[in-house]
Amino acid sequence: MDVTTENEQQTTQASVPTIEELQQQISHLTEIKSTAFTERDSWKQKAHEASDKLSQIQAEFEALKTTASTTSADTEAKLTKLQQRLIDSAIKAKLQEHGATNPQTAAKLMDRSVVTFDSELNIVEDAILSQIEALKESDPILFTPVQAKQTPIPVKRVATPENGGSIEERIRAAKSQQEIMAILASRG
Repeated sequence: MDVTTENEQQTTQASVPTIEELQQQISHLTEIKSTAFTERDSWKQKAHEASDKLSQIQAEFEALKTTASTTSADTEAKLTKLQQRLIDSAIKAKLQEHGATNPQTAAKLMDRSVVTFDSELNIVEDAILSQIEALKESDPILFTPVQAKQTPIPVKRVATPENGGSIEERIRAAKSQQEIMAILASRG
């Protein structure tokens, strides 16, 4: 049994590392651990930088969204204002075509909300024309000049043969050359 024990001891001695080997393994494992920690810290730093970059990009995105919505709202407001100007111009032009004495005043009485645009962005004039016709019926004074009723000045016909006026008075009161000739012929 001595031989077996000796073999076992040799095997055990061969399998048991020496202190130097253990120190080398510990040193190697410490280097691996140190490298792993360094790599881990590097990845943590990269993850932190990526998180900061993501936060920065999200803030920029939100700012761009706000700018885009503001720009969109501004563009929409400008488009609406431009459409209203086109509608006003079309209304005033049609009022002028239909004989409005003051197209600016008459235009104030018209409903712009019923005026629309077709697919090619041209104004649909039917709504304007129907409103003009209704306005002509309700307020014709806006479309024709107001003329004062002129009453003819009565001419006094004082000198007639029936009332015995003088020849001069009768000639002055004559309306035509034929009447003058008749007055002169009656005188004889």
